[in-house]
Parts: sequence; C-alpha cells; structure tokens
Amino acid sequence: MAFKDTFTFDHSKSLGDVLKKILTKDNDQAELGKIKDENGNVLPYDTYLDQLIFQEEFETAHQFINDFKFQLSLHDHTVLVNQYINGLYDLDPAIRERNGLGEQQLEAIRTRLNDIL
Repeated sequence: MAFKDTFTFDHSKSLGDVLKKILTKDNDQAELGKIKDENGNVLPYDTYLDQLIFQEEFETAHQFINDFKFQLSLHDHTVLVNQYINGLYDLDPAIRERNGLGEQQLEAIRTRLNDIL
C-alpha cells in the first residue's frame, strides 16, 4: 500500500511541475523581458513599450506585443497588454483623437492583443 501512495504522490508532483511550467512558460531565456532598442540599449519590455507609446509608434507596439504573446506567461502578457492600453488612455486627448484612439478602438485593440490566435 505504501508503494501505491508513494507512486501516486511522485506522479502527482511531476504532473504539477509540468502544469506549472506550461502555465508560467518558465523559459530558460536570460533575456526574456528585455529588448534592445534602436540605439542598442537593453531595456525592460515595459520601458520599451512606454517609449513606443510616447513616440506614437503604435503599429510597432502592436507587433512587439504580438511577438511576445507566446513567450510570456499568460499573466505577464496580460500585464503587458494592460500597460499598453493604459498608456494609450493616458495620452493627451488630442494625440488620441489624431490617431483615432477612441474608447471603442482601445477596447478593440485590447481584445485583439489578448486573442490567443
């Protein structure tokens, strides 16, 4: 009976480890979460994203988020998308209007960036 309990416990622990790795996408990449900007500076992805918003490079920001969609954990990706959308909301209203970023457009962008496919 002890063998069965140990066997079940060991396999349950292994399954838990696998699920944790899948859900957190625990990659062994040292540079995950950092990117080189056009000047060669290594920046955290959130700082780089803020730069793109400030420079009104929205298409580059969309592509940047999509490129990391399957490299980040679901939580980290959601945080990145929310940071981007909040950054867009924080833009001067004249900048948002000039770029066609009304409330509906921002929510559509959020939905599109959070889509898995």
